[in-house]
Order: sequence, then C-alpha cells, then structure tokens
Amino acid sequence: MKLLVITPEINVPNEIAIVIELFERGMRRLHLRKKNAGIDVYRNYLQQIPFQFHSLISIHSFPELLKQFPLVGFHCTTEVWKNEEQMKEIQSYQPAVLSASFHAWDEIEQTPYVLNYVFISPVFDSISKQGYKASIDRSKLKAIKTRGEQLNNQIPAVIALGGIDAGNISTLYQEDFDGAAVLGAIWQSQQPVENFVQMKETIERLMNN
Repeated sequence: MKLLVITPEINVPNEIAIVIELFERGMRRLHLRKKNAGIDVYRNYLQQIPFQFHSLISIHSFPELLKQFPLVGFHCTTEVWKNEEQMKEIQSYQPAVLSASFHAWDEIEQTPYVLNYVFISPVFDSISKQGYKASIDRSKLKAIKTRGEQLNNQIPAVIALGGIDAGNISTLYQEDFDGAAVLGAIWQSQQPVENFVQMKETIERLMNN
C-alpha cells in the first residue's frame, strides 16, 4: 500500500523544504496541484525539487511541462479525462506515469484509458474541504477487482482520497485499497512530517503482519 501526498492549493511556509524532507522520509509520490496557478509557478516549483525526486512527482496542469521534465507524471482531473481532445494531447507527451481522478466505481470500470493508478474520492469526510462528505461505498472495491479479473479487464491501482489520517488509514488497508493520498492531514497540521511518518509506519506495520 502506497502513501501519496497532494500539495496544498495555496502555498504554505517552508513548503518546498517540507516536500524534500517528505521525499527523504520515504514519500512514494507527490501530486503537484496549485489552484489557479500559472505555468511558471509549476515550473519554478519543479525546479526547486532535486532531480532525483522528479520521477516521484505528478502534475495536475500544463502537460507541456513534460517536455522539460520528462520524468514527471501527469494526473488527469475529471474534466480532463472526459475531454477526448485533451487526453490525446496529454498522451502525445508520453507521461512517465498517467493517473486520473474518479468519483464513482463505474467510471473506473468503464474508462477507455490505460492508467497506472486512479484516485477515488471522497472515501471519508474531507479534512481540507469543509462540507465535502464521504460518498464512496468503499465495500465495493473487492468485488470490482474480482470482476475485473474474471472479465480480464485490468483495473488500475486504486488510491483512496478524502479525509484520510492516521486514525483511519488502517481501514483502507483492510479494505484492499492500493494506496492513500493525503492532503489535509499533512498541510493543516503543525507537524506535517511527523504526521506523514506516523501514517507511513502504520502502513508498514500492517503490511509486515
């Protein structure tokens, strides 16, 4: 089970330094998402991250940056993957890793795109977005994976998103999720690195039992 981190939409103090420390402490993937930010903001952010971590980053905007940063992956929002022309453009850049966001199980089963993994959300009430309530029936995951195997329909790795923290991440492991993406539990905390390490160690204990 992988632990991914999504950047805050608005920059927080010492964010780059925190991100680098998270990589050094074992972060498997960072999703760079900045609300309403221009391409120069994304480019500058990537340039501040040591090159050895670029293969562990996915961006949510400006696929043309993949020409400058070929190791970086790309994440498709719902609006993007529903737009065939946009998907063709993104695929033309041949992202090292391609992922997408979904909000219903049937969307994952029916997607025509080959994806390395997908986000499904919200699995719990959101920490970072007030009023964004859980709407995913998590119990359906195992049946969907079984059905995919029976129909020879490869289901991408499913990453849970929404309201995840140290108190509920073990539940996702037991429910057969392939990973968890966290946002509020990291960036709305006074101890972002410590919270990440706690969740990472919880996953490691579960996987080693």
